[in-house]
Amino acid sequence: MPRKRALTVIAPALLLFLWPARPVRATGQVRMYFDVQGSVLRAKKSPPDLSLFGREESRFWSDGLEYVKTSAGARARVRAWLSLAAYYAHQDYVSPEPKAKHMAVADVILAHRFGRGLGLGQRNEFEWHVTDAYFRYRCQLTARWTTPLRRLAIWGSGEFRVDADAGRVNMYNLLAGITIRLSKIFRLQPFYGYEATRRGKPSWTGTHYLGLLLGVRG
Repeated sequence: MPRKRALTVIAPALLLFLWPARPVRATGQVRMYFDVQGSVLRAKKSPPDLSLFGREESRFWSDGLEYVKTSAGARARVRAWLSLAAYYAHQDYVSPEPKAKHMAVADVILAHRFGRGLGLGQRNEFEWHVTDAYFRYRCQLTARWTTPLRRLAIWGSGEFRVDADAGRVNMYNLLAGITIRLSKIFRLQPFYGYEATRRGKPSWTGTHYLGLLLGVRG
């Protein structure tokens, strides 16, 4: 992907991450992720390729498990700089009131590398919240630097979410962490995150969280 094109796409998203929101209350949380991905079609030298993937996300507050999200779908890399994905997600709210929700999601993912170490990515996500009957657009920008150690990468990201039924940005996230490649198959990803929301609320509230992701790729 030409550098100018990548910057043209990514720069507007970066500006939106500066959204002037000021959460008035913040709480703490721990989030655990387990990712698994397996190749169905793999090109030897260049795309396209196709893989199936799944993810389970668990969120813990001080009083225990509160939320579990399970996703499964397919991802296709059609160009070195372009990937497409589609998946289904099931959300289980454990506390304070048990309930289940369903989502259908499509992703358009852009990526560009500057030399060997630095990479930029933009994920555009289109969510249909089936249970609650509303549409959400999510835009995430990620910067990643692969260190000279090769198995270690440092990254940061920002994301905003627009809810169609409210006609405004209702959530945003800021994350920073490292990725450790334990082997060709396993990776470990500890990170810090901050999430702010005002969906269904008169003002912004924020959540600080520590996350840990274990990824398996075949």
